[in-house]
Amino acid sequence: MKKFVGLLIVFVLAIVPLTVFMTGCGENTPEENPNLSFSLNEEETGYTVRGKSAVKITATEIAIPAEYEGKPVIAISSKAFNGFTKLTKITIPDSVKEIFSSAFENCNALQSITIPDSVTSLGKNAFKGCNALTSAVIGSGLKSISENAFENCKALTSVTFPAELEDIGKNAFLCCSSLESVKFPEGLLSIGSYAFSQCYALEEIKLPASITTIGDFAFGQNNGNEYPGSLLKAYFYGPLPNGINQSFGYTWDDNEFRVYVPAEYYEDYKNADASDWQRCVIAFNLLETFDPEENPYNS
Repeated sequence: MKKFVGLLIVFVLAIVPLTVFMTGCGENTPEENPNLSFSLNEEETGYTVRGKSAVKITATEIAIPAEYEGKPVIAISSKAFNGFTKLTKITIPDSVKEIFSSAFENCNALQSITIPDSVTSLGKNAFKGCNALTSAVIGSGLKSISENAFENCKALTSVTFPAELEDIGKNAFLCCSSLESVKFPEGLLSIGSYAFSQCYALEEIKLPASITTIGDFAFGQNNGNEYPGSLLKAYFYGPLPNGINQSFGYTWDDNEFRVYVPAEYYEDYKNADASDWQRCVIAFNLLETFDPEENPYNS
């Protein structure tokens, strides 16, 4: 009997440390965060978080903690909350640096999002198809908005861009049909193809002097018979950007649509080596000049 008890004690002493070790690595679901799972990265410097599939249908509000087991939560994994159809609110802490692709795709009840300044990478399709999303505040850590990031967010009316933003990827805000206005930062360099296409509520856009590249249909399909919309005025505050050829395709069809440029750049825009631009803007005298001092960019 004493021999059996001794062996039992030895077994318990051996298994307890092993259990502690196992619960400290890999996937973890702490009791205080029943909706979340955490994975320690290979460098063991921080955790990646994701939603538990078991609560995918029921979770309505989730607050991601800044740290877990003494280490920061630094990333939101790919498809972390994809399809969480009841989720109305998500709180992202300042510890998060990366939001991977499709992290919140098809979160149909999500109403608003604030991306903290700590986030430096936003994956493609991150908020695609969030049909109830009305506002998005993007933190200063992001210099680029990835492709399709907010595509088909049909209720989106307000987007706040950081001053540090340099690039808006293709299809980034495609089919955001309730977006009424956008204010681009003065250091923005490029807008990708179809980035704001089929944004039917847009009435006027202003492009800062910093813009160097604008993609095909970046503001296309916002007017005309097939794509009824409201965009009638486009202001360029700087030199002729690259890729202007089809930037307003099927938007320039409206008889009242006009493009305004500073007088000093008028000849460059008028003589742009772009066949569709010449055919649909220049040929119909849709290009006019304006005085940036009377209509300043920040007005």
